[in-house]
Amino acid sequence: MTRSRGLTLVTTAAFLISLGVAVYAQNDAPIAYRTAEGVWGQLPEGRTWGATSAVYPARDGSGDIWVGERCGANSCANRPDLDPILRFTSDGELRYSFGAGMILWPHGMFVDADRNVWITDAVGFGRNPRPEMGHVVLKFSPRGELLMTLGQPGVAGGGEDTFQQPSDVLVAPNGNIFVVDGHGVAGNNRVVKFASDGTFIMEWGQTGSENGEFRDPHALAMDSQGRLYVGDRGNSRVQIFTQNGDHVATWTQFGRPSGLFITAADVLYVADSESNARRNPGWKRGIRFGSVADGMVDGFIPDPEPDQDNSGTSAAEGVAVDANGDVYGAEVGPLMLRKHICIVWSCTLEGGGGARPNADDYDGAMKAIRGALGAVGDQMSAEDAPGLEASAATIVEGMSKARSYWQTRDRRALRYAISSQRAAQGFHSAAAAGDFEAAGVAFGALRETCSPCHEQYRERDADGNWQIKHSTGSPQIEPTISWSGPAPEDTREDQGQAARTAREVTPEAYDGAMKALRGAVGEVGDQISGQDTPGLAASAETITSSMARVMIYWRSQRERVAYGIADTAMGAGRSLQAAAAAGDFDAAGVAFGALRETCTPCHEQYRERDADGNWQIKARSQ
Repeated sequence: MTRSRGLTLVTTAAFLISLGVAVYAQNDAPIAYRTAEGVWGQLPEGRTWGATSAVYPARDGSGDIWVGERCGANSCANRPDLDPILRFTSDGELRYSFGAGMILWPHGMFVDADRNVWITDAVGFGRNPRPEMGHVVLKFSPRGELLMTLGQPGVAGGGEDTFQQPSDVLVAPNGNIFVVDGHGVAGNNRVVKFASDGTFIMEWGQTGSENGEFRDPHALAMDSQGRLYVGDRGNSRVQIFTQNGDHVATWTQFGRPSGLFITAADVLYVADSESNARRNPGWKRGIRFGSVADGMVDGFIPDPEPDQDNSGTSAAEGVAVDANGDVYGAEVGPLMLRKHICIVWSCTLEGGGGARPNADDYDGAMKAIRGALGAVGDQMSAEDAPGLEASAATIVEGMSKARSYWQTRDRRALRYAISSQRAAQGFHSAAAAGDFEAAGVAFGALRETCSPCHEQYRERDADGNWQIKHSTGSPQIEPTISWSGPAPEDTREDQGQAARTAREVTPEAYDGAMKALRGAVGEVGDQISGQDTPGLAASAETITSSMARVMIYWRSQRERVAYGIADTAMGAGRSLQAAAAAGDFDAAGVAFGALRETCTPCHEQYRERDADGNWQIKARSQ
């Protein structure tokens, strides 16, 4: 049985914030977009689309889209008569173009606050048929006047005034310029920072896979807090830095990034154009997105290519999002620009348009959720797959509104909303797959998230209708982003009875929990092989109850990384429980693998053997 695999992947991976812990492939997140038919963008008669990786919205409120296109092929070297920089209306009509004979291989693009268009000319894998061009970053006015050149045209190098195939460029709000250099693992593998006038300030990075090192850094983005995101494609990760090059975090949950875009609402979109069995085993190509507030993958736009393992680069390499939340994917292999149209309410907010829900919006969303919840039982009994998927979609959308409502109002309520949203996403995945067994398990998990929130934040009015409590007694929060890892406190309310009742876990109790955990883990392999459902369920229960005590211990020690690893393990344990309850041994194997992957990094940093060979807590963690 394999149909519930998608559910397990969602529920397991929903808690995987990158802490140096391997993250299982995010291939089954909910789909909030409809892909428009065919190629988007109407070129002049006689001209055809070439390879495209550069795309960015105009920043003048017009809704227009800028595109860098490689002159009907994969290079403009042989077509100096064609403009590679094109501006389209939101309907795909060409407004105007420029840049003929000035760019060989447009790769990355950025539009700054003054509406100027920046483009990297990355030459193309070291092949330069026009040696007087390439290896530069160009700044154009909105009408195509060349305003600045960074680098020396045609000169490949790694100095303060040279690049080797620069991949992308970004201009910070203060005017500082950032460039990722260069394309391919044999390039400079660095980030270079310049002042607004082009004066070199600093650089960081070298070839490698440690934090602060790169292999083919391919894309740049910046969030509202000024943190710089680097798509480290060759290492299949996103690295996050301060603007002075200090490493902040490493995220692997978004796949193998070729393109990055962060909306005004701090939603990160990552274009993965390369994942397959060879380059990133277990992952599928497409566009993943999620809030930078928690780093979770909330949605996925899959590559339509049916045979990804045996085809070349496909899907979007560049990605951009307009104010309506519609997504534009610039595709190199298919030679096209593709548009993905939002089909749910939340896209407008994620795209930076619209307003955050008010109390009336929130109440409307909760009523829609209750209506959908009320229909699920009959839909499950009748095995009404279309109806069940529709109800699940209503719940996901309603929870996205609830999450947005609480995001700047109340921290604890936000955590409740996130927990419910993730449970709803798992339910939606199972419903979409037509797996009623898995949907039943997921629906039960979803219902469990409702009560603690209602108890604290909802009350009935004189007419018996639910409303928001006038005073929740929970600390209010400002609209800021906090995402550097789990806080040393509970982030979910469903971590087992031990987590809800225990107040302290001593080192001795911690060791006891670890021994129980090891014993249970040692049984799981045989239980899966023997399809021993009762035994597997018992082991999974022992694992989650033990991990609850482990989390409490590390919380009390204020060890953020250890707590985060334990939280990740708890998510895998809960998925193992769900799979055991459903009798789905395929999914149990996936969840168990994710659980085992959390052991090594924790042991390396926090555990050591004593003189008798027994595991103990390190005297002082690093």
